[in-house]
Amino acid sequence: MKMKSRIAAKLALVMFTGIVNFCVFTACEDKDTVQPSLKLNREAIVIEGDTSAIVTFEINSNVDWKVQSYQGWLHVSPETGSGKSVVTVTVDQNNDGDARTGEAVVIAGSIKQSVSVSQSKTVNLSLTSKEVELKDLDNGDQVKFTVSSDADWTLESASDWLTVTPARGGGGRSVAITVAAGMNTTSGIRDGEIVFKTATRSATCSVRQLKGANRFSFGSEQVDLSDKGNYRSLRVISSTQWTVAGNDWIQVDQTTGIGSQVIKVSASENTGTSDRTGALTFSTGGDTREIPVVQGCAGNYWNHKEYILLSEHTVGSGVPVVIIGDGFDRVDNKKGDGIFDRVSRELADCFLKTNPLVKDLVNMFDVYAVVVESEESVCVRGSKTAFNSGVGPDFDAAKRVSREAIPGGLPATTCWIFVGHGMIGGYAYFGSAVGGGIGIYSTDEGVSTYWMAHEFTGHAFASLADEYVSTPGYMGGVEGLRDHQRNDQCWNVSVTSDLTQVPWKDFIGLPGYEEVGAYEGGFYEPKGIWRPEDHSVMVSLGSEGVYYNAQSRWLIYKRIHEVGDVPYSFESFLEFDKDKGYNVK
Repeated sequence: MKMKSRIAAKLALVMFTGIVNFCVFTACEDKDTVQPSLKLNREAIVIEGDTSAIVTFEINSNVDWKVQSYQGWLHVSPETGSGKSVVTVTVDQNNDGDARTGEAVVIAGSIKQSVSVSQSKTVNLSLTSKEVELKDLDNGDQVKFTVSSDADWTLESASDWLTVTPARGGGGRSVAITVAAGMNTTSGIRDGEIVFKTATRSATCSVRQLKGANRFSFGSEQVDLSDKGNYRSLRVISSTQWTVAGNDWIQVDQTTGIGSQVIKVSASENTGTSDRTGALTFSTGGDTREIPVVQGCAGNYWNHKEYILLSEHTVGSGVPVVIIGDGFDRVDNKKGDGIFDRVSRELADCFLKTNPLVKDLVNMFDVYAVVVESEESVCVRGSKTAFNSGVGPDFDAAKRVSREAIPGGLPATTCWIFVGHGMIGGYAYFGSAVGGGIGIYSTDEGVSTYWMAHEFTGHAFASLADEYVSTPGYMGGVEGLRDHQRNDQCWNVSVTSDLTQVPWKDFIGLPGYEEVGAYEGGFYEPKGIWRPEDHSVMVSLGSEGVYYNAQSRWLIYKRIHEVGDVPYSFESFLEFDKDKGYNVK
């Protein structure tokens, strides 16, 4: 019995000790439970541009953690871990169009924190044609299409038998592309491609040229010569040997050739009082063809540094506008139906008759067209023109010639329209407090109401800024705008949205100007710069036609009166604005 009692006592002691130990153990566990902590070294990731990107952030936690992403374009690695670690965030290229935001969510125990991720909108790079076809002809056959892009672009590559111009373009505008090729002398079709590229995008146009054939043709149906007989070029397109002959007053610089050849046709001076006609006779094998040659007579051409007065002021001292061109030879400067005479009159009419404010103040303007004679017609690389526009226009030389041509010279406030015969145009340089601006126009564009209102009147004449959003940073952002405003430019946009501080604060609260406020976006920037109204021709050409917002109308009115030396005031503008109904869209 004593033995049993001892065994029972020992068992009881062991059980008691286990219970005590269990109680002590659980009490210690409750007392030492880990409180989770979580620290991230950044709260936000900003991807400037639409390109794919890899970035990191750091996690520091005393417990196990996991990272989750709920967006298909945002990837994290690793997704789980403990302690301190670096997480890699991979962002796919943005092909969705609009700017997008997401987040990487970090969970550590009961704590949840996130890192926001934002990415710029998709950069547009588009072509109006992705497939073009050329005939088997030489460069006499060309095709054109347009490149549109939010960002600057370059011609990355093109098949070696293609000529593509231009090779680059700026963001925020559409650029006309010309594609040409040499004659296809092969026995079959040939295919190639052209690739354009921005920093993050590329676009490809496929080009097909038809198979070669026996050819004998010309780049034009007639050769026009001036009274002086200066040479004009004629393109001969032939797959066989050819010869050419003129007559007693027509000369050519070469009498035979094969393939594509450009010959120079000239003549002795026509001193008569009427045009004279002749012909060039081409022969190839048994085929003979004639190309008419027409030579004008004396007195029918504008001479170098003559000017055409297209409008003359009757109020004030005159607001001068000068149209001057490059790449116009003597034939192009024919009176009446010459291309420079015709285009100058069309530009003047567009400016004076269709442009708001200008058409109602037309009696304050002097508009001149200054004639400049180039040795060769059309501005292309290598052509001999007065201002070298085939490589890069010399605008300062054009202004000097203008001042020499106009009696009494021209004031510093003069604005210019520079017309390139065949060169790329469609842009402008701001005027300033000390000098007028210049709009660059191309005869290839056709006279455009939008170009006249936006580029010339808006930028060159009134120094208005673009009010649309395109490529952030293109003009230097907020600091770039401040620099322009220090030069008395771009007062139709603002670096503040405070309606007591915006440049157009005097319009706020006026009856009839209820739309005037602060609308974010302008000067290429989506944020941080404001425009006075939601719409204006400095944004785009709306369905209602040319519309300048109130601040832009005031700046144009002010500029006209200052240059024309006519008294004005803000109150006189308001009366004019309401009388003409410009304050009502």
